[in-house]
Amino acid sequence: MSPPLASLDWNLLNVFMHLVDAGSLSKAARSSGMSQPTLSRQVSTLEQQLGIILFDRSSRGMQLTVAGQQLVERASRMRHEAGAIARAAQAISDEVAGTVRIAASELTAAHVLPPILTEIRRHHPGIEFEVIASNDIANLLEREADIAIRMVAPTQGELVARKIGQLEMGIYAHRSYLDRQGTPQTLEQLLACDLIGFDRDDSLRRGLLAAGAAKDRLRFAFRSDSHDVCWQMVRAGFGCGFVTQHVAATDLDVLRLLPSAAVPALPVWLTVHREVRSSQRLRIVCDALAVALAKLTIASRL
Repeated sequence: MSPPLASLDWNLLNVFMHLVDAGSLSKAARSSGMSQPTLSRQVSTLEQQLGIILFDRSSRGMQLTVAGQQLVERASRMRHEAGAIARAAQAISDEVAGTVRIAASELTAAHVLPPILTEIRRHHPGIEFEVIASNDIANLLEREADIAIRMVAPTQGELVARKIGQLEMGIYAHRSYLDRQGTPQTLEQLLACDLIGFDRDDSLRRGLLAAGAAKDRLRFAFRSDSHDVCWQMVRAGFGCGFVTQHVAATDLDVLRLLPSAAVPALPVWLTVHREVRSSQRLRIVCDALAVALAKLTIASRL
């Protein structure tokens, strides 16, 4: 017998969708901020309330059952509608106060946003900020964030995106590394250095190959998809890395190498949900972010 509607805990359905989206219990725990035992316990509670088994448990993890698969689409629609209600309620209020959630990469959150948000807060003390510092793309449709600063254009029609420009990148190394290893003057000499690069993101590899680097000589001594981690490795004197110009300028002991080398620039997109444009505080923050970010970028003609 199906449980009465009043007995169904909607928060448990949200946990269910977190697990479906993440694909594993460990990833769902990281994205939701809950522990794995708590997530597992809440899924079990939901199964008891619904009277069906949603996941098969095994040593390989948790796999959706046929019954679980049948509920995913309906639960997803419920979550989308809940987000729409929250956006509509937010748009009703024109008060320049409240929380603005901003999603940005770790590097942007740590090195770009602090002075910008400080200035906004100085003029609008009623606005509070929550920054989601992650290299994963936050889901604006489900209200994980109000505003996102992204390096890729969104594809969802419900989102409004503004391309601010591009962040210039260069090749940099700390003075201590160059004192030990010498300063490379050519691409060939650079390839002989300890290179710091990205892991899953292959844009740097493709750029270096396009610039004439020999594939068999292109080796990265350190890889991480966290731009901030790569930056800290450059500052530690580990080797030569690829850093945005405005971040590199914060450490005078970090020097630019091969300034004429063509290093792919990073596009900057400011993205909000279409329904939140009527919120005054979000408009204020968006406009301030656009102005401040534009000062850091190469003006885009696209």
